[in-house]
Amino acid sequence: MKKCCGSLVASLLLCLHAAADGGADGGKNIGLACVGDFDPTLVERIRGFAQRSLMMPVVMIEAKDVKMDSLDDVGRSASAWLDLDHAMVVVLFMPEEDLGGHGVVRREEHTAVVNARAMLPEPSDPEKYARRLERQVMRSVGLLLGLDFSPNPRSAMWPYKTLEQLDRIGRNFDPPWLLKAQRAARERGIKILSRQWPPAGSVKTRETAAKQED
Repeated sequence: MKKCCGSLVASLLLCLHAAADGGADGGKNIGLACVGDFDPTLVERIRGFAQRSLMMPVVMIEAKDVKMDSLDDVGRSASAWLDLDHAMVVVLFMPEEDLGGHGVVRREEHTAVVNARAMLPEPSDPEKYARRLERQVMRSVGLLLGLDFSPNPRSAMWPYKTLEQLDRIGRNFDPPWLLKAQRAARERGIKILSRQWPPAGSVKTRETAAKQED
């Protein structure tokens, strides 16, 4: 994999792209950071997907002084990256060895960590891997906003137990959960970029799904 976040140029380009695509003007944003080796194209895909789906600005931020002994250590480190612009920080973390667990959410510190190594499929499947990370970032944001799990299995907030179940659930919030997320985001000062529904790749209606299955 190419190195992201260790490369100043790659990080700068991602930040500039994020700012141009809805950025940090007029309210707080959701910070996304990566710790470890990632393909910058993959990271930008995840950032853009989360921003379009949540309709909230998601911007890349620099990871500094990271303790990487555990997922909780990374989450604690990320709390120091919060400032007046960031309502929360979600970290894509690629540990050098398996640390166990799919991620952690530290609501009191407004940080969450996605264990990217645990999301790697066997055998390698770049599209499946990207979709797993997109789901986990969406879930992290939802939990940091105080959302409960959704009873809709086509929602990213459905409570999966295995990676196989994770692969079957949706990558977005179902409409009621999106409204809850946006309401909670406004209370935290996060800018809402658009009121249009549905966002790209959103949960399908039963009628649309039935037509596509026929």
